[in-house]
Amino acid sequence: MEQSAEETKKINTAAAFYLWFATLGYMGLIFYSSSLEETEASDDLLTVILNIIFERCSGIPYFPLFFDKLIHLFIYAVLGLLFYLSLRESGVRKNLFWLAAGFSVAYGITDEFHQSFIPGRIPSFGDLTADAFGAVLGCLAASGLISIWRNRS
Repeated sequence: MEQSAEETKKINTAAAFYLWFATLGYMGLIFYSSSLEETEASDDLLTVILNIIFERCSGIPYFPLFFDKLIHLFIYAVLGLLFYLSLRESGVRKNLFWLAAGFSVAYGITDEFHQSFIPGRIPSFGDLTADAFGAVLGCLAASGLISIWRNRS
């Protein structure tokens, strides 16, 4: 059964809504995590889970500085992917990759600035760099997944 153009548009509108909801919710989680003082943040559930996964998969023991950058990379890769998908479902095609990566990095900048107001936290250019690399990787992953999905259809 074929869908009309109007039905397809409704589906895309719903998908865009849910993707933006997920993107904004995820940004809220990042904001909350950045609001924790350093001692609270180190006990954050996400940090503990990623530490266990990393150590078990790689066999490399926990290194706080290295691991911190991997966490930033992973978190912003997910954000880049979400921005990419949200923008795409909203009809953005021109400069999609750079818009999604740019919005993710811009959020990383605001996140580092926000941390300057939290006791025990300091903004870090190293964290922002990891955020930027993660955002680009997330956008690449989204673009690649869409290409694979399109080729299968």
